[in-house]
Amino acid sequence: MPQERVQPDPITFVGVLNACASVVALEEGRCTHEQIILSGWDLAVFVGNYLVDMYAKCGSMEDAKRVFNEMPLWDVVSWNSILGGFAMHGHGKEALTYFEQMCEEGVQLDDITFVRRLSACSHAGLQVIELESENAVGYLLLANIYAASGNNHLCEDVEQQKKERCVKRQLGRTWIEVDNKVHTFVVDDQDHPQMVEICAELKRLSGLMHDAGYVPHTTIVLHDVEEEEKASHLCHHSENLAIAFRLLNTAPGTPL
Repeated sequence: MPQERVQPDPITFVGVLNACASVVALEEGRCTHEQIILSGWDLAVFVGNYLVDMYAKCGSMEDAKRVFNEMPLWDVVSWNSILGGFAMHGHGKEALTYFEQMCEEGVQLDDITFVRRLSACSHAGLQVIELESENAVGYLLLANIYAASGNNHLCEDVEQQKKERCVKRQLGRTWIEVDNKVHTFVVDDQDHPQMVEICAELKRLSGLMHDAGYVPHTTIVLHDVEEEEKASHLCHHSENLAIAFRLLNTAPGTPL
């Protein structure tokens, strides 16, 4: 554009900032920021919003915060951009601080605001154990999230809290109705009178899925279980048992 003597406008800069954010090109983003300042468009709110978003996506929250704090005006998109950056990088407490400031400023919150606040809490491991300290599900989810992301020390901390509070995990149950009778299943159930047939049906279905290229997504299973056992847990989950049972006891084409 400079070679053609075309003067960039705010839309031009927004496009370049989006490109920098998409490929995490921080240095190019900073150069574009300098050009925006020289062009005098740094005072435009919507350009500032894109700058905050670009820096956050490129991994520099310090730059994102600096741009946000130097903006002459903020709209709801400005706040959502900085909240999204904090959420992306796991800075839950800072996100909540900015959210409270947003409320104090009287900014009209929208659905994106709440989604990003919840996201910030979940990334930081905040909303769940304090809310339901006796519910084993929260501990299990946090432990698996930490284990999957390689934060083994945090995973061990969650397990320790669970033990100290004597929280026990209850098996999930699945109910399914066949011929006006309700049947209940739990993971690795062995009590149902048709369990031999059900396991055979699951083995048949698993073979078909394997041949079709399906690979079990074992990261959602208990983190302290071997891979082969994780796949078995998935196969013999209570919902799978219930579905196999229904398939065995209803005519082809019947809705489950």
